[in-house]
Amino acid sequence: MKRMSEKRVLILSHLWPGNPQSKNPLSGIYVRDCADEIKKRVDADVMVPLSVIPRIGEAARFGKEVFSTIGKRIAYIPDKAEALKYLSVGGKHADSVAMALGLLFRRRQKQAIVHCHTLFPDGMAGMIFSALTGGKFIVTVHGSEVMLIDSRPIDKILAREVLIKAKRVISVSELMREKILQLTDGKARVTVIRNGITELFPINEKEKYILFAGKLTKVKDPEILINAFTLFSKRMPEYRLLMAGDGELRKKIERMIYDEKLEGRAELLGYVDRNRMKELFSQASILAISSVSEGFPTVIFESFSSGTPIVSFDVGGVKEAVTDGENGYIVKERSSKAFAEALVKAACKDWDKEGMRKYAAEFTWEKISEEIVKLY
Repeated sequence: MKRMSEKRVLILSHLWPGNPQSKNPLSGIYVRDCADEIKKRVDADVMVPLSVIPRIGEAARFGKEVFSTIGKRIAYIPDKAEALKYLSVGGKHADSVAMALGLLFRRRQKQAIVHCHTLFPDGMAGMIFSALTGGKFIVTVHGSEVMLIDSRPIDKILAREVLIKAKRVISVSELMREKILQLTDGKARVTVIRNGITELFPINEKEKYILFAGKLTKVKDPEILINAFTLFSKRMPEYRLLMAGDGELRKKIERMIYDEKLEGRAELLGYVDRNRMKELFSQASILAISSVSEGFPTVIFESFSSGTPIVSFDVGGVKEAVTDGENGYIVKERSSKAFAEALVKAACKDWDKEGMRKYAAEFTWEKISEEIVKLY
């Protein structure tokens, strides 16, 4: 595609690997990968916002380390991007205002488009910045912030404004597109563009383990997976469970593994680097997605590229890619027993690994970024 140098784009995303405001050092790798491809086609800058001073709730969590935390944030230089540092001790809504003002004062030249990732704080900041400058903004909505918004009335009101005023909204799944249209009474201009992958992982000889790749948080619900694996192990004792990721539930999961006598069969790996993740996907027999809510997880195509089938609850856009018996199983009933039964079926089936890989090859960031540039 011809490079569109006349379109100057600013990509705004607090989701960025290494952002010290995030608990996950790998958070936002998919945004960075997408931005790398976009910059090959469009004259684009990337800004990674972060509050130099931790929010009130964060400050209590950091305790005596709060000052060293501030120092790390002041010194932070993002990979392949520029930091947008601001002061905000409030929540995400206050962050949005501070970010918009920061953009206003940092702006060196007029941006044709500001592309914001997530509704809060980035999308709301884009809306405020747009109102102050008359520019256009696009927002990509990634998942649970929309699917679980009904329980947060203030967010719901503000999200509606952001989604309607955005020049375009990118949804990563058809299900989420329907939710956005419902939320905005059909007024949002929504285009579905999936999350992609940078490369196809190799298909190695499969080992007898189930892989979980995600944060150990309530939304990802690793607890139900431990319960399901306990039941699964009674029928398939030769299998292990490897959990790549970390989070607030780690201690609880460690306790569950001990109580269920799964030591040696269920292992918490913590955060692992990209090369290690490639190995894990390439050798895994099954990828398990136990989330309560999802947008369209990047791990879907990473798994398929390595010839690894998926067992998932019916959440978000997962069933838009996973077809029962073809590349995995969708579990309709949210129970550990139903999930365990699907894991047994998956472990016993001979899968078309090359077919999965061919399907995943259609969803690389190289191809997907072209769709985004067309919106620009």
